[in-house]
Amino acid sequence: MNNLGAHYYGGGRGFEQNFGKAMELYNMAAENGNRQAQENLGYCYYYGRDTEVDYEKAL
Repeated sequence: MNNLGAHYYGGGRGFEQNFGKAMELYNMAAENGNRQAQENLGYCYYYGRDTEVDYEKAL
């Protein structure tokens, strides 16, 4: 889920860039304990990728 989210986040390799879909996939992976997905999700909240900037959620 994290790797698929990364494809949507960056676009390319046949994937259209879609931050919302990436965050959805990162969230699913993070809920299952994937640490990289937790970091990626934090990055999305920190920089406001398809969401409001939220430093508390980013942390």
